Amino acid sequence: MHKFLNERQIGMDPAKIGFPNLGDCMALVLLDEGGLFGFHLTRGDLSNAPLFVQYVQAHRNYTGHLVGLYAAANFTRRYGQGGGRTDWETEMGGIARAAGYTGTVHGYDLGNTGIKAPEAIYTEFRAAASSCTLWYKRMSKIETENGGMNAPDDDIRELAPDRARKVELFAANRGHEWDDNNPQRTISTRLGRGGTSDAHLAKVTRGNKGELHAVKTLIEFTV
Repeated sequence: MHKFLNERQIGMDPAKIGFPNLGDCMALVLLDEGGLFGFHLTRGDLSNAPLFVQYVQAHRNYTGHLVGLYAAANFTRRYGQGGGRTDWETEMGGIARAAGYTGTVHGYDLGNTGIKAPEAIYTEFRAAASSCTLWYKRMSKIETENGGMNAPDDDIRELAPDRARKVELFAANRGHEWDDNNPQRTISTRLGRGGTSDAHLAKVTRGNKGELHAVKTLIEFTV
């Protein structure tokens, strides 16, 4: 079964990773010769990039031969009305540095899909030799299945608040260092955002032929 990542979840799959319910979140895939490593980032999650990298580099499939970095987000919803591609490149540059990745960064502005807020979007990255293809569909046309609250294996984790660190800080009278809105996090097997075991088109028709929309052209820049 392929991996489907909810908010602040990270995971690995050799062939396909899906991201349900993208609003102002970003779907990111780091392509290593050992597989796809995904990260469903909420706003402000750049600070959690080191935890994602820690997970990637400790994974049994990681080879250290990084061949691609990909992401999709609605730039206006993520960065505000005055934001855009420059903000996305800045965020992706930070992630690339954390991962030690150099080369081409590929992406897509989901605002170009024509799917308007508050409708969420489902996106999916698929491995294609030494690159990735990107697919999408409006979330109302996607059916998901609940996979439970515990990670089924080593190929999915969640960046959850580090409760032990919170206790430690308050015991040391340093509770001011803990922000409940953006707390220090740790890699957890507990999926507080819920697990998704499958995501697929709710209805196959003659028009969609059981397939999502393919993105034909990605934007890119070099780091």
